Amino acid sequence: MVTEHLIHRDYCPHCKQHVEPVVPDALPHALLGHHVISLTSWLHYGLGITIDQIVDILSYHLQTKLTPGGLVNAWQRFAEILVEWYDQISEQARQSTYLHADETGWRVNGQTYWLWCFANAQVCYYMIDRSRGQPALRKFFTESFDGVLITDFWAAYASVEAADRQYCFPHLLRELEKVDQRNDSPEWRAFAKKLRRLLRDGFPLFEGVCRA
Repeated sequence: MVTEHLIHRDYCPHCKQHVEPVVPDALPHALLGHHVISLTSWLHYGLGITIDQIVDILSYHLQTKLTPGGLVNAWQRFAEILVEWYDQISEQARQSTYLHADETGWRVNGQTYWLWCFANAQVCYYMIDRSRGQPALRKFFTESFDGVLITDFWAAYASVEAADRQYCFPHLLRELEKVDQRNDSPEWRAFAKKLRRLLRDGFPLFEGVCRA
């Protein structure tokens, strides 16, 4: 169902301005309603569908004519409303008792940026930054982290002041495998076997702490 709102605008001689009624189904001065903006945001940022494809989808299925520029402008205005909520998620992540951190490459206007993720069972916060090192981490960790920071072995994470640290289990096991390839001594094999057993025995305990 496509709903079209025809808005009457008139001049007010008292306030000397053009006035129009408020449309509750859309943002002020917007040409698209809340449902279209939410749907297209999810299609693009959630599912990775291109802007041109979204324009084609809405044009064919909803008989709604959109332009790529108008769509991007609507998303930017939508993002301004969500900034306060975004900041609340960031603060909640920084106040967590434990936090996983990771980063991956991200393209912005043809240039390489980095998508940072800080998450646990209750919250997930994303941050896009040009840096993959300490400058980006300083933007997120504005003060010392009073919890357990869980990361891989990327050196930049060592710059974060945290109450405690945990390296993720897959990366620990990969490091053991790397040493296995270079060291075949009986002493190392005995140590690695014992360490793997301790890691696997401790994993259920760690899961219990995370769920709590």
